[in-house]
Amino acid sequence: MHDTTIVIVDTHAHTGVSYTRFALYCDQHGVVYKTAFSRGQPADYTMQAVGSVVADQQHPYVVAVRAYCAGDCTALDVIPHQSRTAMTPFQRAVYQAMSRIPYGQVRSYKELAAAAGYPGAARAVGTACKNNPLPLLVPCHRVVPATGGFGNYIYGTELKQQLLRIEGYSGSQLPL
Repeated sequence: MHDTTIVIVDTHAHTGVSYTRFALYCDQHGVVYKTAFSRGQPADYTMQAVGSVVADQQHPYVVAVRAYCAGDCTALDVIPHQSRTAMTPFQRAVYQAMSRIPYGQVRSYKELAAAAGYPGAARAVGTACKNNPLPLLVPCHRVVPATGGFGNYIYGTELKQQLLRIEGYSGSQLPL
């Protein structure tokens, strides 16, 4: 018996970027333990999966992600999530601090390092962002360089900018 369900959401129509699908990997209790954007088709996920693929447009997670893409930033709050990835205390602290960044705002890697209790670890925060097992639900897209710009994002700057626009980020708030 498989214990993973992958919920697929078509996001291209809402984000307008080349990543056309968002996948939420769920355990048997519906808790999301991994997320990813993909350019692939739903069949691509079955090869990585140990379970079933769901593309039901009425699935609550599909509805929530689409509502988020339409501008309802709090829609994702209803999706239970907990990574299965082994983490260091540093990573755990960074992801917890990252989860507290409000919608429509950004923080610099330096600010996030300090908020996580590790001042001076801005570069390590960047690595934690790159390895985030729950992008979108744990908002690594809200972390930017202190020097300006958007920095790197595993799914590309274009998607990072679009997610920030969805959340109402105007670009006028500059991180320290």
